[in-house]
Amino acid sequence: MYFWPEPNQMGSGGAWAYTPPGYSEADPRVKRHAYSFDSHAGVSVYAISYQPGGSCLYREIRPDDYDNNWTAWGAKFDGVSDTTMGCQPG
Repeated sequence: MYFWPEPNQMGSGGAWAYTPPGYSEADPRVKRHAYSFDSHAGVSVYAISYQPGGSCLYREIRPDDYDNNWTAWGAKFDGVSDTTMGCQPG
């Protein structure tokens, strides 16, 4: 699972990689600034966004899913997990 800080799988420093299992906080290059991704994970993983007041949202990313212009979630992305972590769909 790869996340880039710019659209079209580009950006300074290259991709930040996540490998399940568990939760990983996003690298500073892509935290709240992940504008493209490409999943090579064999399972669904979940982008996590922490909200004010302690709640959180998730967005499922399925195997072989990708988005070259992830504007809907790029500014919300805080980390990624192999579970929804009790968050609400977002």
